[in-house]
Amino acid sequence: MTEHAADDGERIQAEISRPNPEEISAHLGRILESPPFVNAHQLRQFLTHLVTSVLEGREDNLKEYSLGRDVFRRGESYDPRTDAIVRVQASILRKRLATYYAKSGEGEPIRIDLPKGGYVPRFLPAPLSEPEPPSVEDLPAPPLERPPARRGWLKAGGGFVAGVAMAGVTQLIRKSPPKPATTLDGEPFSFAARRASPLIWGPLLEGERPIQLAFGCPQFFRGGGLYLRDIDINSAEDPAARERIQKHTHALGQYLTPAPNTYTGVGEILGIYRMTQFVTFQGASSALENVQVLSPDSIRDRNLILVSSFRFQTVLDLLSLPRAFVPRYQGGGAFVPVERQDGEADAYLPATSGGVSRSYGLVSYWTKPETGGRVLLISGIESWATQGAVMYITSEASLRDLEGRLAGKLRDDSKGVQVLVEIQGREDRAVNVHYVTHRVL
Repeated sequence: MTEHAADDGERIQAEISRPNPEEISAHLGRILESPPFVNAHQLRQFLTHLVTSVLEGREDNLKEYSLGRDVFRRGESYDPRTDAIVRVQASILRKRLATYYAKSGEGEPIRIDLPKGGYVPRFLPAPLSEPEPPSVEDLPAPPLERPPARRGWLKAGGGFVAGVAMAGVTQLIRKSPPKPATTLDGEPFSFAARRASPLIWGPLLEGERPIQLAFGCPQFFRGGGLYLRDIDINSAEDPAARERIQKHTHALGQYLTPAPNTYTGVGEILGIYRMTQFVTFQGASSALENVQVLSPDSIRDRNLILVSSFRFQTVLDLLSLPRAFVPRYQGGGAFVPVERQDGEADAYLPATSGGVSRSYGLVSYWTKPETGGRVLLISGIESWATQGAVMYITSEASLRDLEGRLAGKLRDDSKGVQVLVEIQGREDRAVNVHYVTHRVL
């Protein structure tokens, strides 16, 4: 018997013994309430859409474009060539299903299989084959995709640093809150954030909404074994960015395409590590995700805490959020007041003198975004400045000082506040952080 004949025989046998719709629906319900899926809103929605489409005879609509538009709300302008959200989520979904069948769903009589390269699930009786070993931890939210192996010591080194840091973050999420926790700069978390910061951290930690922690990732491009980052390109959809990529293509002699977001800055990793320590010590439950796989719908009715360089495109770019300070990418980067007030600079630019670097971070807190939850965005001009801004918003002394400045100004009818801070650093590591100015929105 040929290989193709054997494959056809398995397919025919699977179709003959295919479970009925009622069995499949009940099986889907058990999957959605299992540990790998119960808190993964986007994956739950994705899997439900795939299964119900097949059961209702609409599998012809399970194409990458229609899934990106309908499930992940990318809109009519969605381009799968520049946005890998569907492929990334499908890969995570396959791993989550493998985790379910290897653990709590080991005795299930049905298997939902999503063949690689497609989005039409198959419903198979179990066991047709042994489930592959799980490759993700049994966490309450989707973990990071493991980056594929790449050549070169620089890429391997970057992956190692990120992997070690994220392993620490995972342990923090899984274990009970440490007593006391020690931050990266040696300062112990020994204070209750709700009492020290009732205007900002009080609502964020109120417990009525789940907390979604997220970190930003830059836009990379790849081609011919190269992995390229242009710091002036923050989105593959920007027309100006396309012109720059064309220039890089001609200069390098390689055709470049958008790459999956698998790397981030060291400052972002250190920042989200500290933020995870802080939230965990406060006794709050949280999930961690790469912001590039989040959508406005996936953070609906969640309090989002995002640590991201101001150069990285994020889900917040899709929301209409008021801003008093905006980033300027040219000339090394800067934060610029939308309307300059007395005593403020025209632009806040980084500088270096005597081996000490000075940069700026921006803490943005929105109380009424369209997603329903609250949003805290911590960003810096450089990666290490982002880390410094996280230090500021998790420091008891800084928070008490800020709350004093906001008392009577950040009211119930306010849309939020933006706080500009100055960060001093050495060797690309934040050392000191100082308040500069703020603007209630």
